[in-house]
Amino acid sequence: MKYHNHEKFIDDYNKSDLDVSIDYLLEWIAALSENVRLGENFHAHGYSNDENCEEIMHTFTFEKCIIDNEKKLVYLGTSSKKV
Repeated sequence: MKYHNHEKFIDDYNKSDLDVSIDYLLEWIAALSENVRLGENFHAHGYSNDENCEEIMHTFTFEKCIIDNEKKLVYLGTSSKKV
């Protein structure tokens, strides 16, 4: 699966301090996208801990689209919250 605005996702991933490799996360996102129809949004969640050892959930949002006649995953952004 190809990604659109991949650089923004990498920046947000790096800021999240997740304890999972970017390659693994990208593979997981691509696998999740297989069950998503064109035009639909979907989310991938990751977890980290802040300096107070509180768990933070990071929600990465994508949309499956056709861009330049190719199916691509468009990164829409991330949100983070304590759980």
